[in-house]
Formats: sequence, structure tokens, C-alpha cells
Amino acid sequence: WKFFERRQKQLIKRKEELEKQVAEATVEIRDQNTKLETFNVKLQEQSEELLQQNDKLEQSNIEINKQKDISEKLLLNILPHQTAEELKKTGRAVARKYQKVSVLFSDLKGFTKVTENMPPEQLVVELDQCFLAFDEIVETHNLEKIKTMGDGYMCAGGIPNRNDTNPVDAVLAGLEMQRFMAHLAKEKKKKGENCWE
Repeated sequence: WKFFERRQKQLIKRKEELEKQVAEATVEIRDQNTKLETFNVKLQEQSEELLQQNDKLEQSNIEINKQKDISEKLLLNILPHQTAEELKKTGRAVARKYQKVSVLFSDLKGFTKVTENMPPEQLVVELDQCFLAFDEIVETHNLEKIKTMGDGYMCAGGIPNRNDTNPVDAVLAGLEMQRFMAHLAKEKKKKGENCWE
């Protein structure tokens, strides 16, 4: 009988030890679960923050590409295509010497008088219309646009690609510009609008 009492005491003691271990393990598991939940919350917050930063980066890249396009168009508007490409690739342009070049400079007659009372927006639109037409004419006649200055438009033949026809090309382009301007003036006069020539 004593054996059973002793065995029973051992079993009760073992049960108490196991219950204590289970209780400690339960507390530890709960602590681990709490830590994991906290970690998951932080991980989710960081994930959301990274997604927001990624969106901002994408928007920044879109804006950078837009600005790059604008600057490239501006560069091409200011410089000959070959020179602009050289600047983009190397950061500098090498000076070249040309033996035979023809320069065409146009100035819009009556520009100051007509634009005195013209809203700036309309002025920009109308100048743009003229200069876009001039750009097409210049390209058709193998000339290179150099720059625009107010109502002035400058282009040249024989650069950057050398040729012997540039004097004739420049004259033909000038005559075509005059025809365009005469047609534009005629259309504006039909509408009762003032126009430069």
C-alpha cells in the first residue's frame, strides 16, 4: 500500500510539474504570438510605406521623363539636330568649319504694330503657327533651323551636312515662306483680323 501512496504522490508531483510547464509554455507561446502579431503589424506598415514610396518614385520617374522630353525638344529647337545629339551623348560639341554656307533670316513685317494689342496667349499661338510652317519649309529644302528670336527666324543651308545647293535651297525656302505668309495674311484679312507679313 505504501508503494501505491508513494507512487500516487510521485504522479501528483509529476502532474503539478507538467501543469506548471504547460502554464509556462502557454505564457511563452502567448508572448511569442503577441510579438509575432506586433511584428506582422510593423511588417504590414513597412510594406504599405514601401508601396507608397514606390508610387512616388514612379511618379517622379514620369515627371523626370516629361522634363527630359521638354529639355530635349528645347535643345533641338535651339541647336541643329546633329549638334544637339552630340551634346546629349558627350556633353560637348566640337566646332566645325564650313566653306560654303547660306544663312536665311526672316523678320515678320508689321509684327510690333499688330501685336501691341494682342493677348500674349494669342501671340504665342500665332507665332507658333508661323514657325511650325517655317520648320516644315526649312526641312523640305534641306536647311537647318538655327534659332528663333521674338519674330525672327534664322536657318542655314550647307550645315551640318555640307552641300553645294544651299544657296538655291535658301532662296527657294525664303520664297515659300513669303507665299505662306501672303496666304496667311489673305485668310486673316477675310476675317477682318490684322496680320503681320
